[in-house]
Amino acid sequence: MSSIKITNANIVTLNKEFEVLNEAEILIEDGRIKAIGKSISAHATSVYDANGKWLMPGFINTHTHLPMTIFRGIADDLPFDQWLFKKIWPAEKKFLNHESIRIGSELGVLEMIQSGTTTFNDMYFFSHTIAEVVEKAKIRGFIGESVVDFPTHTYANLEEALSLNVDLAEKYNDHPYVRPSISAHAPYSCSPETLQEVKAVADRFKMVYNIHISETKKEVEESIEKVGKRPVEYLNSLGVLDKSTVGAHCVWLSEEEVKIYKNSGAHVSHNPSSNLKLACGFAPIHTYLKEGINVAIGTDGAASNNNTDLLEEMRLSTLIHKGTSFDPTVLNANTSLQMVTQNGARALGMEKELGSLEVGKIADLLIIDLKRPATTPIYDVHSTLVYAAHSGQIQSVMINGEFVMKDRQMLTLDEERIKAEAQELANKIKKEV
Repeated sequence: MSSIKITNANIVTLNKEFEVLNEAEILIEDGRIKAIGKSISAHATSVYDANGKWLMPGFINTHTHLPMTIFRGIADDLPFDQWLFKKIWPAEKKFLNHESIRIGSELGVLEMIQSGTTTFNDMYFFSHTIAEVVEKAKIRGFIGESVVDFPTHTYANLEEALSLNVDLAEKYNDHPYVRPSISAHAPYSCSPETLQEVKAVADRFKMVYNIHISETKKEVEESIEKVGKRPVEYLNSLGVLDKSTVGAHCVWLSEEEVKIYKNSGAHVSHNPSSNLKLACGFAPIHTYLKEGINVAIGTDGAASNNNTDLLEEMRLSTLIHKGTSFDPTVLNANTSLQMVTQNGARALGMEKELGSLEVGKIADLLIIDLKRPATTPIYDVHSTLVYAAHSGQIQSVMINGEFVMKDRQMLTLDEERIKAEAQELANKIKKEV
């Protein structure tokens, strides 16, 4: 039985009481938290001195397109339709293959670990390649083949797309890092039959069902024109909204749709940077939260963000909604931290395992150095984390009770090789775009 004791730590538990323990210890055995307290007498096979730094739960990114790091900066400052249909989809058609997916996935995982993400929820293509990277890096990834109603590099039709997802679900059943999920890309790229068949596979394997919802105003207008319903109304009529559904964006929901969404039990993944950069609008998440909808945070892909930094995303989200509502109390620091931890765990069906530092939960945690000028003094550590901290202060990252980054040194990935390969690929793409 392997065990590690982290000593001399200040612990931000993010439990129900938002308890903070100063000068405390945490004991981890076989990947789970065995004890938390001021002085733990139990012996451990190894000891790590946190040296007065802060421990907190790992971040949970509920919406990513991991390999799109290879398209970071390729189509900036464009309207959504032009960005997606004229730039991104043609680039994907030309450059996506197993090798480019591996490179982009490794780069994305490297970036996420260094900025504190320990679990992410992805929707993209070449899912088996992404899963191999996730397994090697020892990060927790919800992985599935994104389904659309046209041929891709990995499948020719719906039957093949579903088969890829079933294969992934069977191969990685009960895996410690790879968690199979499934994605129907969007109501505008999937037929009603596709949306329902993808949901049937999700239900069969008890998987997360991902879908983009009401990202743009134009999407809503076209939905009304095409099917006579707004997207949430339409998806609800098809029976694909429930507690296993994670809807990305949800920017343009009507009052009636908010009620429908709440009653369905579906979750919202809020992506503020991407929505701002593509000028899609502001998802009224303060309204969603007030109505009892579970709201988590995602970064979206690096082609529309352009990073996967959840500390930045959390701060931006909080400031946006204060400013647009003219109410500084509409979102507070505690709620923001919940969105990137507890709410993310709930959206992915792992609230009993992740999202807080409590005895019995999986040991996914960050060690962050707040002894910097920008984070001094500390009156309330939760506010300091949201409004002042940055990802460069994250010193170590543990996933499943094992360090994947220790004292800023990556332990599961070769950082220099990954960056070199990514730049070499970008140089090739640049010549042809």
